[in-house]
Amino acid sequence: DMGYEARGAKGGTSRHVHAYVTLDRTTDGLTGFYDGIVKWMIAEARASSMTIEVRLAADRTEDIRRIIDDVMTRRTEAVFLVGIDPPAELAQLLLERRIPTVLVNGADPEMRFDCVTPANFYGAQMAAQMLMQQGHRSLLYVSGHLRWTTLQRLRGFKTAVADVPGVRLSVVTLPAPTREEVERVVDAVGEGSSRPTAIFCINDLYAVSLMQALHARGFDVPGDVSVLGFDDLPFAEHVTPRLSTLRVGLRDIGRQAVQLMARR
Repeated sequence: DMGYEARGAKGGTSRHVHAYVTLDRTTDGLTGFYDGIVKWMIAEARASSMTIEVRLAADRTEDIRRIIDDVMTRRTEAVFLVGIDPPAELAQLLLERRIPTVLVNGADPEMRFDCVTPANFYGAQMAAQMLMQQGHRSLLYVSGHLRWTTLQRLRGFKTAVADVPGVRLSVVTLPAPTREEVERVVDAVGEGSSRPTAIFCINDLYAVSLMQALHARGFDVPGDVSVLGFDDLPFAEHVTPRLSTLRVGLRDIGRQAVQLMARR
């Protein structure tokens, strides 16, 4: 009942697993992030007698329904949800059918599913500490689409700042890092004597967009304002100056996800 099973010897039957990868995030500039994770998942699967079939799926009703249909018709015996938070109907079905499921770059606060996710809380806490160690006392946190994982990132940053007296923190949420949205943030940065001297962005896509807008408004980065990203995506080193960022272990996430699935 608790899911414990005996592990077979090597050379057993190959298992076929569907990996549903978020379409929304892979087409908005985070391609390198999810491509890196899936690449390492497939590499690890080869060593685990596992075949992974990758399917793109958005957080839309019709795509979630397609996953439900796959489970209902037993076209899949196990599921990776990569960057997709399962809605209640899908989660309940996976549990009822006892379908081995691993959330990749996702979290389940109710601890019903295996999950692999970056150290979002401690990574953002480290980011805040780095900025404060460099003398910054007026900080801006630029957030975007909030999931459980990115919410932990915000919590970690706030926790680090709360421990240091005299530090001002502002939080801005952008629906997307479009030119109009980012320029609105930059215009606010230039107003008043309490403008932030350092900006932490929820990911590198937001950070690079912000750097471009700052340059367009005549700000020097990092002379006038420092910018720090998260993920270390490939394009982070193709801007001038190169973006400072925190690297996420895509290889480790991909391998751990498959290892968890193999145990199931």
